This record gives sequence, structure tokens and C-alpha cells, in this order.
Amino acid sequence: MMKKFGQRLWTGWQKRRRWQKTLIILALLVAVIGTTIYQWVFAGLPQIDALNAGMALPSTRIYDRQGRLLYQIADPNTGVNQV
Repeated sequence: MMKKFGQRLWTGWQKRRRWQKTLIILALLVAVIGTTIYQWVFAGLPQIDALNAGMALPSTRIYDRQGRLLYQIADPNTGVNQV
């Protein structure tokens, strides 16, 4: 009787240990895949400081049907931008 009880405890411990190993391996795999995807997506993005320097918005021009300029909206900070 005592041998069966000890055997059950040992078997339960083995199962728990197997699940722990599986979960650790799965967590490491998810971490590696997540890091790889993060690097793949965000590696080519410019630095935040460089974003403002290169973001000169073009002026807005509104034309009529014949192609005559009706109205021009210029950025107050940069003025009229030629495209």
C-alpha cells in the first residue's frame, strides 16, 4: 500500500515537472519569436528626433475645372512649398 502511494507521488511529480519544462520552453520560444518580430518591424523606422526635421507638408492648392488656381493654403511655419 505504501509503495503505491509513493509511486503515485513520484508519477505526479514527474507529470508536474514535464509540464513545467514544456511551459518554460514555450515561454522562451514565444519570447524569441516576439523579439524577432519586434526587430523586424521596428528596425527600419527612423529615429523620433529625425521625424520633425523631414516632415515639411506641401502647400494645399485648390483649382477650378479649367485648372486656374482658386485658393492656396500655406503652412504658417514653412511658407509655400514647391512640389
